[in-house]
Amino acid sequence: MRNVLETICSGAKNYISINGEEDGYLELLFTVAERAGFKCLFNEENGRSFKFVKQSIPVVKLYDREKSDEFFFIDMGDLHVGDENFSEADLRKVLEFYSKPIAGKIPDYVFLAGDILDGFLSSRFGSGYIDCCSQIQRQINEIKEQQVAKVVEILSDYDFNYIAINGNHEYTLESLCDEAPLYQVERKMRYKGKRFKFFDTYIVDFIIAGVGKRMMHLDNCNSRSKRNYALDRVKEFEGKGNLSICYEQRKYPIRFFHTGHLHHWNDMYYSQSKIYISQPGSFLKPDIIYRPVVEMRGRVLEENRILRY
Repeated sequence: MRNVLETICSGAKNYISINGEEDGYLELLFTVAERAGFKCLFNEENGRSFKFVKQSIPVVKLYDREKSDEFFFIDMGDLHVGDENFSEADLRKVLEFYSKPIAGKIPDYVFLAGDILDGFLSSRFGSGYIDCCSQIQRQINEIKEQQVAKVVEILSDYDFNYIAINGNHEYTLESLCDEAPLYQVERKMRYKGKRFKFFDTYIVDFIIAGVGKRMMHLDNCNSRSKRNYALDRVKEFEGKGNLSICYEQRKYPIRFFHTGHLHHWNDMYYSQSKIYISQPGSFLKPDIIYRPVVEMRGRVLEENRILRY
């Protein structure tokens, strides 16, 4: 099973082709690309060859400066619920800490940048694992239900406003099941009266206090590499003039960039574009050195400058 995000990244740079026997994968690939704002262009000389052209990144307006110039949210991701190394204790410790008011306030949002469920990866179980799984759909669905139930069990114990996107693990699981598993999480959370909003994409822009926050699950990078892929991606957006949001005839500069997929913690400021880059790390026990969460709290000042508390 190919990594969908890696394929989209490759297809955004050059024409690519997929073998005919992978038509099921193609359907998922085109669906994921469309959700993330890409248009597929086929090569007129070769009907199986195509590339992806970025049209726009999905935009969600949470609130503008007219409502408030303050912000308080936490960035998380890469929970990997279902992995044998997933640390429920560390996740609960983080959620418990922020469930108690800090200076009289709890976070307005908890952002989850993909890989919330561990799903299935052929690299973990061997090259034949996914092919084998396609023949044992019942067991796949049982494991998916277990992972979904565990996520709901943990998150519903804490009264936050959760916002989530897909990661490559969710896409792999979706390719083996009937629907995006995080839709199930959303339904079950809402049934319990909890706030959980799932955006069926791996990249989305939010408007918060009059500035932009871009959340994405990084593609085509080694999650355990020490290279700063998040900064690389910001510079790539910068080079294309794509570090702002156009919404309802207004322009909002990106001031926050939150990434999933990379398993080491980082919280940095890129002064050239005035962007805070958050890379929360993962909740897998071998990866936990610092608390796997990045807190963003402060105010938006004049000229869209950020003051972090």
